[in-house]
Amino acid sequence: MTDLAALDPYLPDIRMRLHLDRLPASRGHTSRVLLSERQALGSMFSAYRRVGRKVETALDNPFSKPMTVRHIAESLDAFSPANRAAFLQYVQLLEHSKAPRWVLPVYDLGMDGMFLMDGNHRAVALYMSDKPFEVELLVLHAPVDRRILIALKYWDGGLARLWQRR
Repeated sequence: MTDLAALDPYLPDIRMRLHLDRLPASRGHTSRVLLSERQALGSMFSAYRRVGRKVETALDNPFSKPMTVRHIAESLDAFSPANRAAFLQYVQLLEHSKAPRWVLPVYDLGMDGMFLMDGNHRAVALYMSDKPFEVELLVLHAPVDRRILIALKYWDGGLARLWQRR
């Protein structure tokens, strides 16, 4: 176990409004996990959302559902040309070099899995690559609460959570 300061180098790249200041220090910690299994990487949730076949839907769309790394790889043709090109750029990078040792910050969702806070394009490229890989996950273990990370609203009870507050 490590303290929350381990996330400091990654905070500038996490564009998802992570509010560690709203997390009591006693309620959160980080750990590091090495991952080399393609299936486990594919089951991680990403920042991308979809409604039906439409990908890249907004977080505030009440019908949008988070996409896993596997779902993104399977739906790459549905992404905008610029975004698809960004994914494919990482895939091409991996084809012409040995797999780099990336550190990906993730949020522990408990039984629901892991949520990528940054590195979505890299994770999808690794998943699509046929090369062996090893990724270090910097895991934030904290309450699943949209006040800490807005993207968690899918998992913290959605609209029903408003009526369950005391």
